[in-house]
Amino acid sequence: MQAAQEHRPAGRTVNPASPGSGRWRAGLLVLLAAAGVAFVLVTSAQLPAIAATRFDLGGAPNVFMTRQGYRWLMGFLVGFVPLLVAFLPALIGSRWPQLLNIPNRDYWLAPERRAETLASVGSRTMLLAAVMIALMCFTHWLVLEANAAVPMKLAGTPLVVGVGAFAIFVIGWIVALHTRFRR
Repeated sequence: MQAAQEHRPAGRTVNPASPGSGRWRAGLLVLLAAAGVAFVLVTSAQLPAIAATRFDLGGAPNVFMTRQGYRWLMGFLVGFVPLLVAFLPALIGSRWPQLLNIPNRDYWLAPERRAETLASVGSRTMLLAAVMIALMCFTHWLVLEANAAVPMKLAGTPLVVGVGAFAIFVIGWIVALHTRFRR
């Protein structure tokens, strides 16, 4: 135990679960995105050849697209966009730190705090991405249900609850980010 403590950088605490924790979280997020894409691809077979994909405030369909076009769009929204949200800020922070938009950026990206800051940003954006994947899969499920209904209609209450919960989460996420990077 003594020898392990001697090799730690001064002022840093080591969490035993953290060696490579960014990597396992990233791997878990990629698996979640892949599962989300698989869910969309498999279940969209239930859609008609021309599916309703957008609905008015009353739940009536007002935009249609082919099943294949819908699969591509939802695959992109479930699999690519959240991963971009998760990994782009860390990439920007490590390559072009002046472009990273966090409070007190110069302080937090000083050489002695940069690694910890980028790890924190990375874990926070991975959490946001995971919630985005969940929201998109939930929305897909609602679209499946709406297309199966006779007459075709989107259930408004679950959508409002889902989007409302996501909005509350995002507000909390932003507050937590600003709180974390206060000086």
